[in-house]
Amino acid sequence: MNRVADTTPPFQRFQRQFLANLRDPRRHAAPPGVPASRMRLYQTLLYNKIEDSLLACFPVTRALLGKRRWARLVKSFIAGHRCVLPCYRQIPDEFVAYLENRPALDGEPPFLAELAHYEWIELVLTVAEEEPGLPTMAPGGDLLAGRPVFAPVMRLLSYRYPVHRIAPGKPGWARWNKIAGEAATEPTFILGFRTPEDDVSFIELNPAAARLVDLLQTTGSSGLDALKRLAAEADYPDIAAFVSFGAEILQGLKNQSAILGAAPRFVTPSKPWSKP
Repeated sequence: MNRVADTTPPFQRFQRQFLANLRDPRRHAAPPGVPASRMRLYQTLLYNKIEDSLLACFPVTRALLGKRRWARLVKSFIAGHRCVLPCYRQIPDEFVAYLENRPALDGEPPFLAELAHYEWIELVLTVAEEEPGLPTMAPGGDLLAGRPVFAPVMRLLSYRYPVHRIAPGKPGWARWNKIAGEAATEPTFILGFRTPEDDVSFIELNPAAARLVDLLQTTGSSGLDALKRLAAEADYPDIAAFVSFGAEILQGLKNQSAILGAAPRFVTPSKPWSKP
């Protein structure tokens, strides 16, 4: 069988071997003529640079994995992930994408990807740019009659596990696996947002409150209309009591700066009459 000749220029072959060895020295040999000590130096520099970026974003994940498991995870990321985003600040973004799209390693907890995502969201909310032009609103406006206006930088999150409760100093992985497994029967909803003082804050929501926030965000309806729709979805018999309970949720969100005020309701323009 005739083999197709490799026409790749020698310097490109060298570069590919060099990079392959940097990423995964166990599977790829160093280019010929490069001392092993020099390659180890380059490998260390690459690892340290990547790890520095990750440590700033994922301190809880690092603390709970421990030094050895964390190092194994970082090395598997360097070896196995092809970054799409070009900026150094976006390395944590790529790390989250890697965890969400690769099989778990032996000994990892089932909530590892979600824990990393929860830590990463704080960075996302911190650096996100606000969309220009908040709607005209009254900070002390009626949240039922008007349309609640949320913080311009906000994410409504849903996780299978209560990852916001995991913190260094808590029991080890075996205990956390048990707790997470028990808690995974129902999703955990968290509202993450940036306050007017540029602080990032998180609020745990029950399913009804999460649905209310979602309705208000996607429909632009008044607080009262959203609560009436939610009561109908739940087939709740006492509408007045449901609205009263929902008004307390809205006021609580405002007290915590997730809601900034109330704007006028959207008015759907009527169609001009036309002769058939």
